[in-house]
Amino acid sequence: GLRMQDIKAVVAQLKRDLLFETGPKEMRPSTVKFQSWIDKVAGKQKAGRQMPNADGDDDEAKLVPLPLLQPSDPIQMETVFTKLRKLPSVITHLLTAQVFPACMYHQTTKLSASGQELAGDILFETRLGFSGTTSSLLPLDAGQCHYEQGTDGKLINVLCDPDVMSVSFKDSGWTVKSLLRDIATAKAPGFHALIDTG
Repeated sequence: GLRMQDIKAVVAQLKRDLLFETGPKEMRPSTVKFQSWIDKVAGKQKAGRQMPNADGDDDEAKLVPLPLLQPSDPIQMETVFTKLRKLPSVITHLLTAQVFPACMYHQTTKLSASGQELAGDILFETRLGFSGTTSSLLPLDAGQCHYEQGTDGKLINVLCDPDVMSVSFKDSGWTVKSLLRDIATAKAPGFHALIDTG
């Protein structure tokens, strides 16, 4: 469930939104949303399907409508916290209205270019180099990929050398966390780097 600070953040935002919304207070979107949470707690969904209270208590007398709710009143906030903290729709609202916008901020307009554009003459007349995974799938304007003779053989030789490489088998029940823990606590030999070979 949500923490008290999360519930306070949800209530504070709804109260702020309520100030800028128009129409009768009981019909403003923020009030309607908060009232829908109260109705769900009381098992009074519009479709008529009963939903048990998140804490097993069907008493909604202490849950006042949003316009009458005072965030500074600890008794009211404790009631809101107790009854709404496990309600899925409240958790979803917090995530979509506050958490995701703050943690997943992005620009609506982005300047981007593909490898084809960067390596071609669309943007630059002269290109001195092209960095990327060695592949024959280079942009056409970059020409053919010239592989250094013997490089692949040297790589295979090192990867097959028992003085350099070793294999460790993990139990079938391993997890990402257990694998990282084993790497971090390994003594002989110890690990100095994690290399993404994908």
